[in-house]
Amino acid sequence: KNLRATIAGMRTVWRMSGHTSLPEIETDRRDIDAYLASLPDPSTASDAELRASTSDDLIERFGRWFETHLVVSFGAGTLMAVLTQICEKQLGDESIAIRLVSGLGDVDSAAPASAMWSLGRIVADSPALTAEFDQGVAGLFDRVRELGERSDDSSVASFLASFDDLLDRHGARGANEWDTAFDTWGTDPELALALLDRKRLTDPSNAPAVQRDRLAAEREQLEAETLERLGRPARRLFRRVLRSTRMYLRGRERAKTNVVEAIHGARLRAQELDRRLVARSGGERGDLWFLLIEELDDYVADPAAFRETIGERREMLARLEERIPPFFFEGEQPPLEEWELRSDAAANASRVEPGDVIAGRAGCVGVARGRARVVTDPGDPRGLEP
Repeated sequence: KNLRATIAGMRTVWRMSGHTSLPEIETDRRDIDAYLASLPDPSTASDAELRASTSDDLIERFGRWFETHLVVSFGAGTLMAVLTQICEKQLGDESIAIRLVSGLGDVDSAAPASAMWSLGRIVADSPALTAEFDQGVAGLFDRVRELGERSDDSSVASFLASFDDLLDRHGARGANEWDTAFDTWGTDPELALALLDRKRLTDPSNAPAVQRDRLAAEREQLEAETLERLGRPARRLFRRVLRSTRMYLRGRERAKTNVVEAIHGARLRAQELDRRLVARSGGERGDLWFLLIEELDDYVADPAAFRETIGERREMLARLEERIPPFFFEGEQPPLEEWELRSDAAANASRVEPGDVIAGRAGCVGVARGRARVVTDPGDPRGLEP
């Protein structure tokens, strides 16, 4: 629709495809490490120090780090689209693009999955740990700790050491890791144990390292076959785009990990401050997140004075959660009373029966067959089976 914008966009894509490094990610990492090192110990810090760790300029700093994540994510998505287009037009198969970036090494999101897998194998091979997990996830963290204190079972000691290492290195991970108000593995270890409860039941052939090696071998073979099928000019462009796409995909995961770990540093201090102030006010856990940042100083000084305000806001949240927000609107937002009730939507939903087909958008290429499971809480995967 706009020639100048089209040319500018093409230049941007061409420039990104020529990048061989993403130094801004490492710059952010050093900045975030310095930020985390500057934070007070939440167990010994004063209320004022914990409040200061949520300083107003923090939002601006997080904005810069998150901008890096957005820019790198844009590059990853755009270059992936270009690679897919090349595969579709030159090779007649767009799915080749996905397989050419499968099984990449040095991806940040793979590290917690590998650690989880190793822990799951320890549990599966230990009768004592298996017995504790078979009793259910609720209270499991304390039960395993007690087991370690009264038992000389080496597998229990190994599990506890490895689990502590998981929480120390990957405690920022969780279903709502972008938001300090929500728990992650580091603030609620049972979230990690719920995942482990599924991992321990999985067949050893599903080990991440085995899957990664298989995908890497398939990827390398496919890349060689693809290069043979392309003409010389297309081959040069293909190599350039493929190299940069892989780099940006790795970069996207690293940039996300950077921000998530910075958020976790803020989470630990904010949740400790919330715990103390709730104890003084007689309120509920999470009251801190029903305040505006300009109200924080007064709340720290006298948390009980805000009980009525927080109660009103909690009531409003409950009313909002009963309804489905409008997907879009023009002009003024429709009044809350016109939003559809979730209960009505559930009552009017059509039921599926065996043999029915549900159409949607695939998250990855390929065909799989298995039993469908419904998981209503992303933080609780216990509805899943091996």
